[in-house]
Amino acid sequence: MLDKEDLTIGRIRDVVILPGAGKEPPRALGLVVTLQRRRIFVNLGQIAEISVDGAHLHGGAVDLERFTRRTGEILASELYGQHVEDGTVVDVAISPSEQRRVGWEVSALAISHGRSLLHRGPEVVPWDRHPELFKTDPLGEQLAELRELQPADQVRLLAGLGLERSADVVEEMQPDDAADLLAELPDEQRERLLTAMETVQAEDLRRLLRYGPKTAGGLMTSQPLIVTPDTPVAEVLARIRDPDTPVTAAAQVYVCEPPMVTPTGRYLGTVGFQRLLRRAPSVLAGQCVEARIFVRPDLPERDLAARIAAYNLVSVAVCDEDGRLVGAVTVDDVLDHLLPANWRRTGG
Repeated sequence: MLDKEDLTIGRIRDVVILPGAGKEPPRALGLVVTLQRRRIFVNLGQIAEISVDGAHLHGGAVDLERFTRRTGEILASELYGQHVEDGTVVDVAISPSEQRRVGWEVSALAISHGRSLLHRGPEVVPWDRHPELFKTDPLGEQLAELRELQPADQVRLLAGLGLERSADVVEEMQPDDAADLLAELPDEQRERLLTAMETVQAEDLRRLLRYGPKTAGGLMTSQPLIVTPDTPVAEVLARIRDPDTPVTAAAQVYVCEPPMVTPTGRYLGTVGFQRLLRRAPSVLAGQCVEARIFVRPDLPERDLAARIAAYNLVSVAVCDEDGRLVGAVTVDDVLDHLLPANWRRTGG
């Protein structure tokens, strides 16, 4: 892995692959890179070029969180040594997507035929000669399909699943995405699905569903990273480093009085992780608060986007009339709704 000055910053160890929906090629999401003995994930969207010299970064920051695989993802290394009908997989090729204007996909496989005299080296075949290699468990496949679908399309997919399986799939989704999906369902079907889910998650989604889909409340996640003002910086940073903490949630910490689940006690303000890195481990989070900017749940998405842009925010708190934190909206959440529905496929 090379930076924009062509200096080596790490070694590529693997490729993270997501099975394609239907007959689409599997997507190459990113690279697993060893950096100072830490395995991190580098999104292929940050890669300017892949050549014989290595993968060249566009520039900018790289997320240093330790890599953890998500449900439904496959590592290229897991395919090496797999036996197929005509030999053994020895390599996997990725290339810029032919179906999308941006992104990468699996394009071919290198198959070794052992000691056959007819072949001097591995044979390169299209990936779809052996589509069985990219199958995961049923839940993983359903989640892979959901990542590519709009809520209305997800409804049609869920219609073909049993109630319990549908509940499992929705529970694996981020709360804001799950709320978007449930909002598309008829009232009776939505209620059956919520009843089949875990009680805590169902109650969380019921709160989100109270808000209009094009408001701050409809766009927010109800599970931002929340700490009390007497939490030491060392503990806050440990939570940020937790592999289960989403990258978007780790960028900003919300300081609130107890309770620490939404709706919280009184919202006190936010602090970015970079500020935390500059403070002594024993300093308390309440002493690091940078700002107390927030919006109301009923703020329209256009006004929300203007507020985020005006204050140059990566995320913003959403508070109720009593000053309690009920959620947070990231800039990614806003862009997903304001950009065209197929922007991920067309590049805008």
